[in-house]
Amino acid sequence: MGTLRAGLVSITFRTLSVEQIVALAAQAGHRAIEWGGDVRVPHGNLAAARRAAAACRDEGIYTPSYGSYF
Repeated sequence: MGTLRAGLVSITFRTLSVEQIVALAAQAGHRAIEWGGDVRVPHGNLAAARRAAAACRDEGIYTPSYGSYF
């Protein structure tokens, strides 16, 4: 069994930017963010996905799941 790690779901912070969410997660010691497809990483928006991925990569944060909200 894998190790559990603390993380957050981006939809919790609907009014914040990708960069603000990543900064908060890093500040809190979280190593994972689930990005929601409703606001920040909409389905098919590769530019938004790359932006979120780059911001996470810079802080050593990974994305264990994607909230599609379909």
